[in-house]
Amino acid sequence: MHNIKLSINYSLVETEDTIFFLPLLSEETIRDEIPYVESETGQTIIRMVQEGVHSVSDIASGLQEEFDVQEDVAIRDTVEFINSLLELGVLEYE
Repeated sequence: MHNIKLSINYSLVETEDTIFFLPLLSEETIRDEIPYVESETGQTIIRMVQEGVHSVSDIASGLQEEFDVQEDVAIRDTVEFINSLLELGVLEYE
């Protein structure tokens, strides 16, 4: 599986309970809405990527440990979340 990273087309702004992805000016990032993450799980994934964790399996392992969930649940949640942010262009493959 490919490693992922934060897109260089976005800047992250974190508030107490939400992470916003502010688009840098380019045709690829012009949107009607600003992508954001409110869920604790999603924010944990984003922080892990920021800290250098780039493989889906390592991220899923981190979620499994952090939230005490089954491996299959952690993998499913990780893949679904990452795929949604890949589609938005917030994350990209290395």
